[in-house]
Amino acid sequence: MVHLLKVADVRALKEISVAEDKINKKQLSVEGKKKKIESDAESLKRKNKLEKEASMQKKQLEIETLIRMNELEIETSKDRKMERVRDEETRLQEKLEGKKAVIEAQRQKKDQKTEQRAHQYAATDTHPDSNKSYPKCVNKCFGSSSPTLDD
Repeated sequence: MVHLLKVADVRALKEISVAEDKINKKQLSVEGKKKKIESDAESLKRKNKLEKEASMQKKQLEIETLIRMNELEIETSKDRKMERVRDEETRLQEKLEGKKAVIEAQRQKKDQKTEQRAHQYAATDTHPDSNKSYPKCVNKCFGSSSPTLDD
């Protein structure tokens, strides 16, 4: 009987040993899974952090691009306005030159008419402000080809 007890004890010890081995394997498996989960969590944190930084950089780049586009638009707008101002200035300058030319032509025409009248009055010896004729001797005496108001 002692022998049977020993066999039963050995079997029980073997079963306990097998059960302990299974438990140890399960424990190692659980610890391995736990470490893998922790590793995956750390990896996911790093990935999220990198994605967040990339997103921030992308947004920053978009902001900088928009700012630069606005600056270019402002410069273009200024250039267009300056071009309009120059065009308007040129147009006004041309208009002024045209008016000066018209005024000069009118002045020359007036001077020409005045000169024609002076020749006409000299030929008739008639004062321009009256119908009074002067004798030709007055013109000869004073050496004037056209009478003056003081004559």
